[in-house]
Amino acid sequence: MWSLAALGRPRLRLRLTWTDAAVAAFFAWWVLAAFHGAESGAPRPSFNMLWDGISALIAFFFLRQLAPVGREARAIVVVMIALGVVLAAISFHQYFFTLPADRARLKENPQETLREAGVGPIAPGSPEFELYRSRLETTEALATFSLTNSLAAFLAPWLIVTVGIAVAARQEMTNRRRTWLATALCGLPIAAALLLTRSRSAWIAAGIGALILWLLSRGGTAPNRRRRWPIAAGIAAAAVAITGGVAVWRPAWLEPAVRSFSFRLEYWQSTLP
Repeated sequence: MWSLAALGRPRLRLRLTWTDAAVAAFFAWWVLAAFHGAESGAPRPSFNMLWDGISALIAFFFLRQLAPVGREARAIVVVMIALGVVLAAISFHQYFFTLPADRARLKENPQETLREAGVGPIAPGSPEFELYRSRLETTEALATFSLTNSLAAFLAPWLIVTVGIAVAARQEMTNRRRTWLATALCGLPIAAALLLTRSRSAWIAAGIGALILWLLSRGGTAPNRRRRWPIAAGIAAAAVAITGGVAVWRPAWLEPAVRSFSFRLEYWQSTLP
């Protein structure tokens, strides 16, 4: 579509910003990692991921050319926020109704429940049965995703975008209350679903995004802006101190998160070029 539209113009126009440069730099690192993986004995999966990255970069680049600013960009944002609200509604229905009903049915008639789920006859106590049962007993929201972290990774950025729209509406005099009402109706379900995911990394990401929004939204004179950075530095120092304390004392209620993070450290060390 973009190429056909460009053919009818006397001059080729490309819209590139620092954001596009950052995305391009990220995918350049992606390409280097893929070649390193291919040389390290895993050529097939490395090149599969290479083409995944290239296709994502092409899609991002052309989407930026087709809808850089204005109504098109706002329409995309609105659709993505609406999708977040829909996923949040699915999460609520799943968390409060579907999963409890499935757990009760599995307890009463396990073979019939497995047959309806398309799993087939599985002996109770087998690894396959325990895997299915553990999935039903999860206390995290999943919606249409296979992993709760995947849902959280989708919800967190669009929650920040929704909050950003509400913050930006402070400058409007006519539609301010209507914008705040709309963002509240969208942001609150997304935030609640994000809490149900119990994804600590997504919570931290949302907190960092909220802090950045607060820093960017505070207008005023240069002295006022300079006074904000010590506050932000204090918040960052407190976060580092809390993280260090958790790493040293490791309370029992955070043990699953600490164990998950240790696994991620092993993943990063094994895939570091």
